[in-house]
Amino acid sequence: MEELFIKEILLFILYLVAISYSIGLTMIWLIVIMDKERKSIHHKPKRINGRVKPSIDDINKGVDGSTFINLQGQDVDEVDEVFSISKPKVKRKVSISKNQENVSNMSAYEINQYLKNFGIISELTDEQKGTLLVEYLDGTEIGNLRKLYSDGEFELLRKYGKARINIHPNEIVPHIILVRSYFKMKKYEDCINQCDLILSFEPNYLDAFRFIARSHRAMGMDEKAAMVFKKLAELAWDDIDSRFSLMRHYWNKREYIIAQSYIEELLQLAPDDIRYHVYSGRILQRLQQFEKAIDRWNSLLALDPDNIDALLGLGQSYYAFENPNRGLKFLLIANEIDRGDSRIVKAMTQIYISLGLMDKALNCLEEQCINYPLDIGYWTKRISLVLRTYGDSLGNSLLDEVIQTNSDSLEGYYLAIILANDFSLNEKGEEFLSITLSKFQNHFDIHLELSKRFIKSDFIGKAFLHLKEAQKKSSQD
Repeated sequence: MEELFIKEILLFILYLVAISYSIGLTMIWLIVIMDKERKSIHHKPKRINGRVKPSIDDINKGVDGSTFINLQGQDVDEVDEVFSISKPKVKRKVSISKNQENVSNMSAYEINQYLKNFGIISELTDEQKGTLLVEYLDGTEIGNLRKLYSDGEFELLRKYGKARINIHPNEIVPHIILVRSYFKMKKYEDCINQCDLILSFEPNYLDAFRFIARSHRAMGMDEKAAMVFKKLAELAWDDIDSRFSLMRHYWNKREYIIAQSYIEELLQLAPDDIRYHVYSGRILQRLQQFEKAIDRWNSLLALDPDNIDALLGLGQSYYAFENPNRGLKFLLIANEIDRGDSRIVKAMTQIYISLGLMDKALNCLEEQCINYPLDIGYWTKRISLVLRTYGDSLGNSLLDEVIQTNSDSLEGYYLAIILANDFSLNEKGEEFLSITLSKFQNHFDIHLELSKRFIKSDFIGKAFLHLKEAQKKSSQD
């Protein structure tokens, strides 16, 4: 009896659930039917311009005869081109300047006052004055001044910038935009004058001092520039630009102790900046403080293990510190990283010679002569070392190699003739001159060029002889 009772209860519950579900479906159907804004589920296909609008499936299949175009990944201009036939172009509305609306509500007196503030006195009609005022109000907006600068419209910038300064004389932004434009145009005097105007109401404005110093430097007035950079460095203890400029100034003057004082300040401000470590190492080498230089180069290697300047500096410093073998190890590492750096090869050659390893030194020089076939310096060192090591017998063959390495070019013959003269291989020099004159027809230019090169080598007699030959080939004095 108990089992029968339980089954009856379960059937009753299922019956209630079924009735509730049926009532819910009926209510949803009634709501859908009574919705006036809803169109019939079984509506007919909509016609557009007499054509049946295709469904999504039809579009994908190309039901209307056209090919389906997938625009994913295309640029905007490609999309516009695809729809340019079916989609009419919308005319853009020209936005009226808010300044034009404001000016249209002004009286003639107010317009005149505004123009006077801009520094404009004009005999135009009231309507023309209104148009002019709108132009200046638009032109003197900060956004427009910045745009004129970025577009390189410097004359317009000067016109509107000065007009804005007439109204807002103590506003920094138009001043500094003009300063930058003058500097970019290389109008350094105007740049300095504009900076002086800024300093008249902002006595410690750093960028004004910066551009005054840069302008002086650009005009070749290095000492004046240094004085202003010093002032800037005093005003701003953390200003890197002024200290770096001062360091370069004293580096160029070979006043390395002062340059080192500024590089130490820079290293305190930016201890991980590789440039400052490089300059510090080079300055310490110039001061012959090789132990300190080695410490500096090791600090740089800790920041950048493959830094060529650090490896080269260690090689040079250890060589100067009378430890050439240790120096050579660093140079060999540097050469593996960058085989084209002539500074490394030069330092390696120097160490090889000091160690008596002449063959290795000559290999280095030979490689450089191949890489830089017209560099007289490498050929001079190589020929000098060959003659010193093996005697005069190989001199002529090396001069032939100069010609071959330069593919029998005129420049190659010029170089060989000068080198023959430098090493007193006179017969070979005469042979090359004869070949040059027979191989190339422009004899006037050849003699003139050789005279210039002999002057550079301080062989004035040879230069004079070639000038006389050039004069014979020309009516010029």
